[in-house]
Amino acid sequence: MSGGGISSAEATAIVKRALRYRRRDPELEAAAWNGMRLAITRWDGARPFEPWARSVIRGNLANQYRAWRKTRTTTGGLDDAALDATTLDAERDPVLRRTVLRALQDLPPRQAEAMMHFANGLTEAETGAEMGVCRATAHSWIRRATLRLQRSLRTVYKEMNR
Repeated sequence: MSGGGISSAEATAIVKRALRYRRRDPELEAAAWNGMRLAITRWDGARPFEPWARSVIRGNLANQYRAWRKTRTTTGGLDDAALDATTLDAERDPVLRRTVLRALQDLPPRQAEAMMHFANGLTEAETGAEMGVCRATAHSWIRRATLRLQRSLRTVYKEMNR
């Protein structure tokens, strides 16, 4: 930093170094530039600017990631199953209905309970609170249950389309 100010090229270089190991994402880049603006306005001149600015930018990126984690929903990969809703209608197809019920019964009790809460519209945090565990544990149980159900449904789907 020269003459008490920072050039655009210097700012760009600092932001690029802060984003060095992250994927290219416009939201991350915007968060990095917001961190740079914050660093410029809060810098007191008592310490070297670049390392301090990079730490402020990394902190801003970490906050952005935490906010994203809180708001994202867990689909558990059911969209990846590529199941045709018209072919796999549990109400009309007794084989599928039996398979889904059997898969639900085969789940460990806590996973089944977490999955039922989640299927009834509760968030992971609400599911965890209802079951007396943290959100991360509820997320883990829901994810594992979803993967087991997904494997069962894929098997039935493959058998039906032979």
